Amino acid sequence: MKYKKKIIILVVSLVTLLAAQLAINTIPNQLPNTSRAIIFIASVIGAIIFVNFEHVKHLPRNAFVIILFLGIGISIIKPIQFGLDEETHLTWAIRLADGQLFARETMVQPDWNTVERYDSLRKPNAVHTKNGFSREFLNEKHEPSTYSGKITGVNNIGEIPNALGWAVGRLVSSRIFVSYYLGRIFNVLAYALMAFLALKLGKKYREVIFLFAVFPTNLWIIAGFQYDWLYYGLSMLIIGLLTRFFSDEKVSRKNLSLYLLATTLMIFPKFPYVLMGILPLFISKDKFVKAKDKLFYGLATLGSFLIAVLWYVSPKLIRHFSQATVESKPTVITNAVDATYFIKHPFPIIRTFINDGLGSLSNFSGSDISKNPPAPLYYAQHGSQIVNAMLPLVFVVLLVLATVRLDFQVSKKIKLVFIGIYMIISFLVIYAMAGDNRVGFNAGDLYIKGVQFRYFYLMLMTLPIIFGDGLRKLFPVNYHDSETADLAVSQHLQISLFYINVFIMSVAIYVLIS
Repeated sequence: MKYKKKIIILVVSLVTLLAAQLAINTIPNQLPNTSRAIIFIASVIGAIIFVNFEHVKHLPRNAFVIILFLGIGISIIKPIQFGLDEETHLTWAIRLADGQLFARETMVQPDWNTVERYDSLRKPNAVHTKNGFSREFLNEKHEPSTYSGKITGVNNIGEIPNALGWAVGRLVSSRIFVSYYLGRIFNVLAYALMAFLALKLGKKYREVIFLFAVFPTNLWIIAGFQYDWLYYGLSMLIIGLLTRFFSDEKVSRKNLSLYLLATTLMIFPKFPYVLMGILPLFISKDKFVKAKDKLFYGLATLGSFLIAVLWYVSPKLIRHFSQATVESKPTVITNAVDATYFIKHPFPIIRTFINDGLGSLSNFSGSDISKNPPAPLYYAQHGSQIVNAMLPLVFVVLLVLATVRLDFQVSKKIKLVFIGIYMIISFLVIYAMAGDNRVGFNAGDLYIKGVQFRYFYLMLMTLPIIFGDGLRKLFPVNYHDSETADLAVSQHLQISLFYINVFIMSVAIYVLIS
């Protein structure tokens, strides 16, 4: 891409940073905080240097670059612990960084206690600054953790990037803030690599994968301490491989093995999605390179499900054999129910599915500001009506644009299988939340709380597969000049998502304050 175009993109980005305050309902600062502005400029310049929007083949690389550089900027701009469940995942990440593969009865983490003192989101009396970074936090130093007692469980491998970043930070510096921000940044790097691989494998679905990979909602989630990077990354891999299976390409044992690995790894971030492993069994055996490959995959799937069951029961098995005692957690559940309750009274699950399952698109795209936290500016102190109005519109337009360019179809049988599996997964997810001590469900409640749009991310990614035929009838596409049209769609998609992320980052600098 020519330097003149790169300079134009940079100038537009800088203007966006200064003008973003006009999109905010309440203006906490007339000018952006200096340190955050420098981070913003550095991350934008880094992305601009390495992107190239002029060739479709650069789509995977551009996704990696945008996610990495802008994600690093987001990781540092976000205030301490301003992320989904960071207070819980930070504990697990530190434990894994300390070399503790297993959880134990007693755990003392002085570093976690130090970070908690600056968690102004969850603790009103925390040390905080109105803007920028706390000087006190920058001076805090590491202290060793201690673990003792019997084994109570196994650490989740989804925390590995966070743990690696924390450990590397501890090696290069005695300051906690270095480990904290490197933990976030390593998460971004892991997610960027997953997006790159998914786009390489899912060429038939690349525009849709790019949209869901680079949309700001994802970047603001994964730039923190959590394992959603693995869930989102595996979702993209699964969809990318499935679309290869549905195209004219023969299904190879290598791709089947990679697909089964991806669905099996789903046991760590979102357990019910291991059921996606059965989908290739509904593909005609004529599509396989060798007929016996389908039998091989069926047997391997049984092994995958066995691993999933063992992982699910592992905490109870470990505690049974180790005779460990686990401190009971506080709960909001006062009148618990079991599965038979929902057989007799199905409407709470159905109502939750309609509101949170079918409504997850609005939450992902940022139109539903009633949710806590709203997407993509989580825990923002001040709202922006233009963000809430613009993001869903842009998302839908880009989704339709990417969908009408798809040049493959799936049978009605496969679509019904998709819908059937998704219904089962949805109800399993909702039922699991009914027993969650943090939100819970009591007999007589009309609705199950705590079900978030993130749980339906993989389902949203398949909307173009399920409804693509109907959209292409409404918007017929001429494929005679396919290469030119593909390039135009690709460029529009990439530059739009780049500017959207720049705009959201600009708004965040003003509204995300502790």
